[in-house]
Amino acid sequence: PPPPNAMSSAAVFERLKEIEAIINESDDEAETNTWEGEIKKTWESLKENRKGQLEEIHIMKQRERRKRIRTVETENVERGMVRYLFLILDYSRAMNVRDLKPTRKIAIRDLTCSFIKEYFSQNPISQLGIIVGFDKIGGKVTELSGNPNQQIAKLKKITEDLISSTEGGDFSLQNTLDMASSSLRHIPPYGSREVLVIQGSLNTCDPGDIFQTMEYLRNCKIRVSVISLGAQTYIFKKLSQATHGRYDVIKDSNDFTDKYLAHTKPYAITQDMKVQRKWIRMAFPKKSTTNYPSLCRCHKEWKTSGYICPKCKAQSCELPTDCQVCGRTMVLSSHLARCYHHLLPVPQFNEINKELSDSKWTGECFSCQLELDTSNSLVVTCPKCHKHFCVPCDLYIHKSLHNCPGCLATL
Repeated sequence: PPPPNAMSSAAVFERLKEIEAIINESDDEAETNTWEGEIKKTWESLKENRKGQLEEIHIMKQRERRKRIRTVETENVERGMVRYLFLILDYSRAMNVRDLKPTRKIAIRDLTCSFIKEYFSQNPISQLGIIVGFDKIGGKVTELSGNPNQQIAKLKKITEDLISSTEGGDFSLQNTLDMASSSLRHIPPYGSREVLVIQGSLNTCDPGDIFQTMEYLRNCKIRVSVISLGAQTYIFKKLSQATHGRYDVIKDSNDFTDKYLAHTKPYAITQDMKVQRKWIRMAFPKKSTTNYPSLCRCHKEWKTSGYICPKCKAQSCELPTDCQVCGRTMVLSSHLARCYHHLLPVPQFNEINKELSDSKWTGECFSCQLELDTSNSLVVTCPKCHKHFCVPCDLYIHKSLHNCPGCLATL
Protein backbone atom coordinates (compact mmCIF):
# COMPACT_ATOMS: atom_id res chain seq x y z
CA PRO A 1 0.00 0.00 0.00
CA PRO A 2 1.17 3.60 -0.60
CA PRO A 3 2.61 5.53 2.37
CA PRO A 4 0.24 7.84 4.24
CA ASN A 5 2.06 10.98 3.02
CA ALA A 6 1.84 9.98 -0.66
CA MET A 7 0.20 12.46 -3.11
CA SER A 8 -1.93 11.61 -6.07
CA SER A 9 -0.71 12.31 -9.60
CA ALA A 10 -3.21 15.19 -9.96
CA ALA A 11 -1.98 16.81 -6.78
CA VAL A 12 1.63 16.45 -7.90
CA PHE A 13 0.80 18.13 -11.22
CA GLU A 14 -0.91 21.06 -9.46
CA ARG A 15 2.06 21.45 -7.11
CA LEU A 16 4.49 21.57 -10.04
CA LYS A 17 2.40 24.30 -11.67
CA GLU A 18 2.52 26.37 -8.47
CA ILE A 19 6.32 26.02 -8.27
CA GLU A 20 6.66 27.06 -11.93
CA ALA A 21 4.50 30.13 -11.33
CA ILE A 22 6.65 31.13 -8.34
CA ILE A 23 9.81 30.81 -10.44
CA ASN A 24 8.33 32.94 -13.20
CA GLU A 25 7.31 35.62 -10.71
CA SER A 26 10.81 35.72 -9.29
CA ASP A 27 12.24 36.05 -12.81
CA ASP A 28 9.88 38.94 -13.58
CA GLU A 29 10.88 40.69 -10.37
CA ALA A 30 14.53 40.22 -11.24
CA GLU A 31 13.99 41.76 -14.68
CA THR A 32 12.35 44.82 -13.17
CA ASN A 33 15.58 45.83 -11.46
CA THR A 34 16.95 48.98 -13.10
CA TRP A 35 20.52 47.77 -13.28
CA GLU A 36 19.47 44.54 -15.02
CA GLY A 37 17.04 46.00 -17.58
CA GLU A 38 17.75 47.74 -20.85
CA ILE A 39 19.02 51.29 -20.84
CA LYS A 40 16.18 53.76 -21.34
CA LYS A 41 17.45 56.82 -23.17
CA THR A 42 14.96 59.27 -21.71
CA TRP A 43 16.84 62.21 -23.17
CA GLU A 44 15.93 61.06 -26.68
CA SER A 45 12.28 61.96 -26.06
CA LEU A 46 13.28 65.63 -25.82
CA LYS A 47 14.48 67.85 -28.61
CA GLU A 48 15.38 71.50 -28.90
CA ASN A 49 12.93 73.53 -30.97
CA ARG A 50 13.65 76.64 -33.01
CA LYS A 51 13.29 78.87 -29.96
CA GLY A 52 16.00 76.95 -28.09
CA GLN A 53 13.51 75.32 -25.71
CA LEU A 54 13.24 71.63 -24.92
CA GLU A 55 10.11 69.99 -26.26
CA GLU A 56 8.85 66.43 -26.43
CA ILE A 57 9.38 64.75 -29.80
CA HIS A 58 5.81 63.47 -30.22
CA ILE A 59 4.49 67.03 -29.83
CA MET A 60 6.93 68.23 -32.49
CA LYS A 61 5.77 65.45 -34.81
CA GLN A 62 2.15 66.51 -34.32
CA ARG A 63 3.12 70.07 -35.17
CA GLU A 64 4.89 68.86 -38.32
CA ARG A 65 1.73 67.02 -39.39
CA ARG A 66 -0.28 70.21 -39.00
CA LYS A 67 2.10 72.01 -41.34
CA ARG A 68 0.61 69.98 -44.19
CA ILE A 69 -2.70 71.83 -43.91
CA ARG A 70 -1.29 75.24 -43.00
CA THR A 71 -0.54 75.86 -46.67
CA VAL A 72 -4.23 75.44 -47.48
CA GLU A 73 -5.70 78.77 -48.57
CA THR A 74 -8.64 79.76 -46.41
CA GLU A 75 -9.63 82.84 -48.42
CA ASN A 76 -12.56 82.72 -50.79
CA VAL A 77 -10.76 82.81 -54.15
CA GLU A 78 -11.88 81.82 -57.62
CA ARG A 79 -11.08 78.22 -58.51
CA GLY A 80 -11.74 76.01 -61.49
CA MET A 81 -14.43 73.53 -60.45
CA VAL A 82 -14.47 71.70 -63.79
CA ARG A 83 -10.91 70.45 -64.30
CA TYR A 84 -9.37 68.63 -67.24
CA LEU A 85 -6.05 67.17 -66.13
CA PHE A 86 -3.46 65.08 -67.97
CA LEU A 87 -0.90 63.10 -65.95
CA ILE A 88 2.46 62.68 -67.71
CA LEU A 89 4.46 59.85 -66.10
CA ASP A 90 8.17 59.42 -66.82
CA TYR A 91 8.97 55.73 -67.48
CA SER A 92 12.39 56.21 -69.07
CA ARG A 93 15.56 54.43 -67.96
CA ALA A 94 16.12 57.12 -65.32
CA MET A 95 13.22 55.60 -63.40
CA ASN A 96 15.11 52.36 -62.69
CA VAL A 97 16.82 54.04 -59.73
CA ARG A 98 15.89 52.50 -56.37
CA ASP A 99 15.85 55.63 -54.22
CA LEU A 100 12.07 55.13 -53.90
CA LYS A 101 11.28 51.60 -52.72
CA PRO A 102 11.06 49.19 -54.39
CA THR A 103 11.73 51.24 -57.58
CA ARG A 104 10.64 54.59 -58.94
CA LYS A 105 8.40 52.95 -61.53
CA ILE A 106 6.45 50.89 -58.99
CA ALA A 107 6.26 53.78 -56.53
CA ILE A 108 4.84 56.10 -59.21
CA ARG A 109 2.28 53.53 -60.33
CA ASP A 110 1.02 52.82 -56.81
CA LEU A 111 0.88 56.47 -55.80
CA THR A 112 -0.82 57.42 -59.06
CA CYS A 113 -3.61 54.95 -58.30
CA SER A 114 -4.12 56.65 -54.94
CA PHE A 115 -4.00 60.05 -56.63
CA ILE A 116 -6.71 59.07 -59.13
CA LYS A 117 -9.07 57.99 -56.35
CA GLU A 118 -8.47 61.15 -54.34
CA TYR A 119 -8.70 63.36 -57.43
CA PHE A 120 -12.18 62.15 -58.35
CA SER A 121 -13.23 62.22 -54.71
CA GLN A 122 -12.31 65.92 -54.47
CA ASN A 123 -13.31 66.79 -58.06
CA PRO A 124 -16.26 64.54 -58.98
CA ILE A 125 -17.31 66.48 -62.10
CA SER A 126 -13.77 66.76 -63.51
CA GLN A 127 -11.92 64.50 -65.96
CA LEU A 128 -8.46 62.99 -66.11
CA GLY A 129 -6.17 61.36 -68.67
CA ILE A 130 -2.81 59.58 -68.46
CA ILE A 131 0.23 59.78 -70.76
CA VAL A 132 3.40 57.68 -70.34
CA GLY A 133 6.74 58.98 -71.65
CA PHE A 134 9.52 56.55 -72.62
CA ASP A 135 12.02 55.96 -75.44
CA LYS A 136 11.68 59.59 -76.73
CA ILE A 137 7.95 59.17 -77.40
CA GLY A 138 4.70 59.53 -75.53
CA GLY A 139 2.00 56.88 -75.22
CA LYS A 140 -1.55 57.81 -74.27
CA VAL A 141 -2.81 55.33 -71.68
CA THR A 142 -6.29 56.82 -71.30
CA GLU A 143 -8.26 59.65 -72.82
CA LEU A 144 -9.96 62.27 -70.70
CA SER A 145 -12.73 60.56 -68.74
CA GLY A 146 -14.41 60.57 -65.35
CA ASN A 147 -14.24 56.87 -64.48
CA PRO A 148 -11.50 56.20 -61.88
CA ASN A 149 -11.82 52.41 -62.02
CA GLN A 150 -11.11 52.27 -65.75
CA GLN A 151 -8.20 54.67 -65.35
CA ILE A 152 -6.54 52.51 -62.68
CA ALA A 153 -7.15 49.25 -64.53
CA LYS A 154 -5.61 50.54 -67.79
CA LEU A 155 -2.66 52.08 -65.97
CA LYS A 156 -1.77 48.81 -64.24
CA LYS A 157 -2.17 46.83 -67.44
CA ILE A 158 0.04 49.05 -69.61
CA THR A 159 2.78 49.66 -67.05
CA GLU A 160 3.38 45.94 -66.37
CA ASP A 161 5.81 45.56 -69.26
CA LEU A 162 7.44 48.93 -68.60
CA ILE A 163 8.14 48.05 -64.97
CA SER A 164 9.71 44.68 -65.77
CA SER A 165 11.90 46.18 -68.52
CA THR A 166 15.32 47.58 -67.63
CA GLU A 167 15.31 49.71 -70.77
CA GLY A 168 13.21 52.80 -71.30
CA GLY A 169 15.32 55.14 -73.37
CA ASP A 170 15.21 58.91 -72.88
CA PHE A 171 12.32 61.05 -71.76
CA SER A 172 10.87 63.54 -74.26
CA LEU A 173 9.09 66.44 -72.62
CA GLN A 174 8.02 68.10 -75.88
CA ASN A 175 6.40 64.99 -77.38
CA THR A 176 4.35 64.29 -74.26
CA LEU A 177 3.27 67.93 -73.93
CA ASP A 178 2.21 68.04 -77.59
CA MET A 179 0.10 64.93 -77.06
CA ALA A 180 -1.59 66.46 -74.00
CA SER A 181 -2.17 69.86 -75.62
CA SER A 182 -3.76 68.26 -78.70
CA SER A 183 -6.59 67.04 -76.46
CA LEU A 184 -6.77 69.96 -74.05
CA ARG A 185 -7.10 72.65 -76.72
CA HIS A 186 -10.58 71.35 -77.59
CA ILE A 187 -11.79 71.69 -73.99
CA PRO A 188 -14.74 74.12 -73.49
CA PRO A 189 -13.71 77.60 -72.33
CA TYR A 190 -15.25 77.11 -68.87
CA GLY A 191 -12.91 74.19 -68.10
CA SER A 192 -9.54 74.45 -66.36
CA ARG A 193 -6.78 72.93 -68.54
CA GLU A 194 -3.97 71.37 -66.53
CA VAL A 195 -0.97 69.06 -66.97
CA LEU A 196 0.98 67.40 -64.14
CA VAL A 197 4.40 65.96 -65.03
CA ILE A 198 6.05 63.35 -62.76
CA GLN A 199 9.67 63.11 -63.97
CA GLY A 200 12.89 61.57 -62.77
CA SER A 201 15.09 62.34 -65.78
CA LEU A 202 17.59 65.16 -65.58
CA ASN A 203 17.38 65.79 -69.32
CA THR A 204 14.86 65.73 -72.15
CA CYS A 205 15.34 64.65 -75.78
CA ASP A 206 13.04 66.82 -77.93
CA PRO A 207 12.64 67.03 -81.73
CA GLY A 208 12.07 70.81 -81.75
CA ASP A 209 12.27 74.04 -79.80
CA ILE A 210 10.81 73.43 -76.33
CA PHE A 211 10.45 77.19 -75.73
CA GLN A 212 7.98 77.45 -78.62
CA THR A 213 5.97 74.69 -76.95
CA MET A 214 5.97 76.69 -73.70
CA GLU A 215 4.64 79.75 -75.50
CA TYR A 216 1.95 77.67 -77.20
CA LEU A 217 0.84 76.19 -73.86
CA ARG A 218 0.69 79.63 -72.32
CA ASN A 219 -1.45 80.98 -75.17
CA CYS A 220 -3.81 78.02 -74.81
CA LYS A 221 -4.05 78.70 -71.03
CA ILE A 222 -2.73 75.24 -70.14
CA ARG A 223 -1.17 75.17 -66.70
CA VAL A 224 1.78 72.76 -66.34
CA SER A 225 3.07 71.64 -62.93
CA VAL A 226 6.10 69.42 -62.39
CA ILE A 227 7.20 67.12 -59.55
CA SER A 228 10.86 66.14 -59.86
CA LEU A 229 12.12 62.95 -58.26
CA GLY A 230 15.80 63.77 -58.73
CA ALA A 231 17.17 67.30 -58.67
CA GLN A 232 16.00 70.71 -59.74
CA THR A 233 16.26 71.08 -63.51
CA TYR A 234 16.18 74.44 -65.28
CA ILE A 235 13.96 73.50 -68.21
CA PHE A 236 11.25 71.94 -66.02
CA LYS A 237 11.25 74.87 -63.60
CA LYS A 238 11.11 77.32 -66.51
CA LEU A 239 8.12 75.42 -67.92
CA SER A 240 6.22 75.68 -64.64
CA GLN A 241 6.94 79.39 -64.28
CA ALA A 242 5.95 80.19 -67.86
CA THR A 243 2.57 78.46 -67.53
CA HIS A 244 1.81 79.61 -63.94
CA GLY A 245 2.20 76.10 -62.58
CA ARG A 246 3.94 74.67 -59.53
CA TYR A 247 7.40 73.12 -59.40
CA ASP A 248 8.44 70.78 -56.56
CA VAL A 249 11.44 68.58 -55.81
CA ILE A 250 10.77 65.74 -53.39
CA LYS A 251 12.90 64.88 -50.36
CA ASP A 252 11.68 61.34 -49.60
CA SER A 253 8.71 59.04 -50.17
CA ASN A 254 6.51 60.79 -47.58
CA ASP A 255 7.27 64.16 -49.10
CA PHE A 256 6.48 62.73 -52.53
CA THR A 257 3.07 61.59 -51.29
CA ASP A 258 2.26 65.00 -49.80
CA LYS A 259 3.34 66.95 -52.88
CA TYR A 260 1.55 64.56 -55.26
CA LEU A 261 -1.78 64.56 -53.43
CA ALA A 262 -1.62 68.34 -52.99
CA HIS A 263 -2.55 68.62 -56.69
CA THR A 264 -5.98 67.10 -56.04
CA LYS A 265 -7.20 70.50 -54.89
CA PRO A 266 -8.14 72.98 -57.65
CA TYR A 267 -5.70 75.81 -58.26
CA ALA A 268 -6.58 79.42 -57.62
CA ILE A 269 -7.25 81.05 -61.00
CA THR A 270 -4.86 83.90 -61.77
CA GLN A 271 -5.55 86.86 -64.04
CA ASP A 272 -3.69 85.27 -66.97
CA MET A 273 -5.50 81.92 -66.60
CA LYS A 274 -9.06 83.23 -66.42
CA VAL A 275 -11.78 80.89 -67.68
CA GLN A 276 -15.03 82.02 -69.23
CA ARG A 277 -18.19 81.87 -67.16
CA LYS A 278 -20.85 79.92 -68.94
CA TRP A 279 -23.97 78.03 -67.99
CA ILE A 280 -23.45 74.28 -68.16
CA ARG A 281 -26.41 72.08 -68.93
CA MET A 282 -26.52 69.17 -66.50
CA ALA A 283 -28.89 66.31 -65.87
CA PHE A 284 -29.71 64.63 -62.56
CA PRO A 285 -30.85 61.12 -63.50
CA LYS A 286 -32.35 58.51 -61.21
CA LYS A 287 -31.21 54.93 -61.05
CA SER A 288 -33.73 52.48 -62.49
CA THR A 289 -33.88 48.69 -62.41
CA THR A 290 -35.93 46.61 -64.86
CA ASN A 291 -36.62 42.93 -65.36
CA TYR A 292 -35.39 43.03 -68.95
CA PRO A 293 -31.85 44.12 -69.98
CA SER A 294 -31.13 47.27 -71.95
CA LEU A 295 -27.99 48.44 -73.75
CA CYS A 296 -25.53 50.50 -71.74
CA ARG A 297 -24.20 53.33 -73.93
CA CYS A 298 -20.88 53.73 -72.11
CA HIS A 299 -19.72 50.08 -72.16
CA LYS A 300 -21.95 48.69 -74.95
CA GLU A 301 -23.18 45.90 -72.64
CA TRP A 302 -26.65 44.61 -71.74
CA LYS A 303 -27.58 45.45 -68.14
CA THR A 304 -30.75 45.51 -66.07
CA SER A 305 -29.91 48.61 -64.00
CA GLY A 306 -28.42 52.00 -64.74
CA TYR A 307 -28.97 55.74 -64.88
CA ILE A 308 -31.40 57.00 -67.53
CA CYS A 309 -30.69 60.35 -69.16
CA PRO A 310 -33.75 62.62 -68.66
CA LYS A 311 -33.36 64.10 -72.16
CA CYS A 312 -32.63 61.23 -74.55
CA LYS A 313 -33.42 58.23 -72.26
CA ALA A 314 -30.02 56.65 -72.90
CA GLN A 315 -28.68 54.38 -70.15
CA SER A 316 -25.31 54.79 -68.40
CA CYS A 317 -23.69 52.64 -65.73
CA GLU A 318 -21.91 55.15 -63.49
CA LEU A 319 -22.03 58.80 -62.56
CA PRO A 320 -20.70 61.39 -63.17
CA THR A 321 -20.40 60.98 -66.91
CA ASP A 322 -21.34 62.60 -70.21
CA CYS A 323 -24.26 61.09 -72.05
CA GLN A 324 -22.97 59.24 -75.11
CA VAL A 325 -26.04 60.25 -77.15
CA CYS A 326 -26.87 63.89 -76.33
CA GLY A 327 -23.60 64.86 -74.61
CA ARG A 328 -25.28 66.27 -71.49
CA THR A 329 -23.33 66.01 -68.22
CA MET A 330 -25.08 63.69 -65.76
CA VAL A 331 -24.26 64.11 -62.07
CA LEU A 332 -25.75 63.72 -58.61
CA SER A 333 -26.41 66.53 -56.17
CA SER A 334 -23.73 65.15 -53.84
CA HIS A 335 -21.13 65.60 -56.59
CA LEU A 336 -21.82 69.32 -56.82
CA ALA A 337 -21.79 69.64 -53.04
CA ARG A 338 -18.28 68.18 -52.84
CA CYS A 339 -17.04 70.69 -55.43
CA TYR A 340 -18.18 73.64 -53.31
CA HIS A 341 -15.96 72.54 -50.42
CA HIS A 342 -12.99 74.10 -52.21
CA LEU A 343 -14.78 77.42 -52.58
CA LEU A 344 -15.78 77.61 -48.89
CA PRO A 345 -12.86 76.04 -47.00
CA VAL A 346 -12.76 75.35 -43.26
CA PRO A 347 -10.71 78.03 -41.43
CA GLN A 348 -7.41 77.02 -39.88
CA PHE A 349 -7.67 75.93 -36.25
CA ASN A 350 -5.67 77.75 -33.59
CA GLU A 351 -3.23 75.91 -31.36
CA ILE A 352 -3.51 76.26 -27.59
CA ASN A 353 -0.12 77.45 -26.38
CA LYS A 354 0.47 75.99 -22.94
CA GLU A 355 3.32 78.44 -22.36
CA LEU A 356 0.99 81.45 -22.63
CA SER A 357 -1.88 79.96 -20.64
CA ASP A 358 -1.96 80.25 -16.86
CA SER A 359 -2.69 76.55 -16.35
CA LYS A 360 -2.86 73.46 -18.49
CA TRP A 361 -6.12 72.63 -20.26
CA THR A 362 -7.74 69.21 -19.98
CA GLY A 363 -10.89 67.99 -21.65
CA GLU A 364 -12.24 65.92 -24.56
CA CYS A 365 -11.95 66.23 -28.29
CA PHE A 366 -15.31 67.40 -29.59
CA SER A 367 -15.06 65.01 -32.54
CA CYS A 368 -13.66 61.67 -31.28
CA GLN A 369 -14.19 62.22 -27.51
CA LEU A 370 -10.54 61.49 -26.80
CA GLU A 371 -9.09 62.77 -23.53
CA LEU A 372 -6.83 65.76 -24.21
CA ASP A 373 -4.18 67.40 -22.11
CA THR A 374 -2.00 70.30 -23.23
CA SER A 375 0.89 68.99 -21.15
CA ASN A 376 1.45 65.94 -23.37
CA SER A 377 -0.32 66.66 -26.68
CA LEU A 378 -1.38 69.43 -29.02
CA VAL A 379 -4.89 70.83 -28.71
CA VAL A 380 -6.45 73.07 -31.36
CA THR A 381 -9.64 75.13 -31.35
CA CYS A 382 -11.96 76.32 -34.08
CA PRO A 383 -11.93 80.14 -34.35
CA LYS A 384 -15.70 80.20 -34.98
CA CYS A 385 -17.28 77.71 -32.56
CA HIS A 386 -14.30 77.54 -30.13
CA LYS A 387 -14.57 73.76 -29.81
CA HIS A 388 -11.44 71.74 -29.00
CA PHE A 389 -10.00 69.05 -31.29
CA CYS A 390 -7.01 66.72 -31.40
CA VAL A 391 -4.46 66.78 -34.23
CA PRO A 392 -5.77 63.65 -36.09
CA CYS A 393 -9.28 65.11 -36.15
CA ASP A 394 -7.85 68.44 -37.28
CA LEU A 395 -6.22 66.76 -40.27
CA TYR A 396 -9.35 64.74 -41.07
CA ILE A 397 -11.61 67.81 -40.94
CA HIS A 398 -9.44 69.88 -43.30
CA LYS A 399 -8.47 67.10 -45.73
CA SER A 400 -11.54 64.88 -46.00
CA LEU A 401 -14.59 66.14 -44.10
CA HIS A 402 -14.35 69.83 -45.14
CA ASN A 403 -16.82 70.76 -42.39
CA CYS A 404 -16.27 71.62 -38.73
CA PRO A 405 -18.39 69.33 -36.48
CA GLY A 406 -18.59 72.05 -33.84
CA CYS A 407 -19.95 74.60 -36.29
CA LEU A 408 -22.47 72.09 -37.67
CA ALA A 409 -23.67 71.30 -34.13
CA THR A 410 -24.55 74.94 -33.55
CA LEU A 411 -26.78 75.22 -36.64
